[in-house]
Amino acid sequence: MNMNRLLTLFVVALAACSPGEQVASASGAAQTPDTTIKPLERTPLTEADMEGLEPVDVSVELPWTRNTVNRSATPQAARSLVQSVVVSSHEAFDRAVFTFSSEAAFPGYDIEIVEPETAITCGEVEGGDSTVVEHAPAVEGRRFLVLRFAPARTRADGRTAVATDTDLFELPRIHEAGVTCAEDDAVTWIAGLADGTDVRVLEMRSPLRLVVDIR
Repeated sequence: MNMNRLLTLFVVALAACSPGEQVASASGAAQTPDTTIKPLERTPLTEADMEGLEPVDVSVELPWTRNTVNRSATPQAARSLVQSVVVSSHEAFDRAVFTFSSEAAFPGYDIEIVEPETAITCGEVEGGDSTVVEHAPAVEGRRFLVLRFAPARTRADGRTAVATDTDLFELPRIHEAGVTCAEDDAVTWIAGLADGTDVRVLEMRSPLRLVVDIR
């Protein structure tokens, strides 16, 4: 092998081992976006979170979120009767507990926090059309926590279980709240909030209850 061929091979090998090229490759790898789907982090419920509720009765837990929370009713679901609504305050959150009769399955629900002057849907008629209240409800608050159940009702056998009315609570987060509409197999409950942006939802058994926390 002649000297010119040896010199050419040496130059090619040196270029292949260039430190600058190795650094550039490493840098390029570091800039590759991480597309790994992170697991949902859940904080176990504590005694303070349960506040008198039995952990064994929890059937569904939706952790703290600022997003809209919804659950579709089962096909051909019967109208659930909202038997009672209890509002309370705890150290880190306020809570509303909705108890349903055991004669029907859990109703579908939508839960969201909206700003003042947001149009609130009231009732639902056949074909999917809705009656819309084009103004904020007559409750006071910096923003509104809106819950809508369907199919659901507040009256049964000629009696009213939960009146279409609001109460003043003046809690750290829930200032005023109540059922503002019970029409067309839908029940709308609204809370005027003094504070709070996150909700947590628990579905409970024995009896059927929906627990909505606000912080």
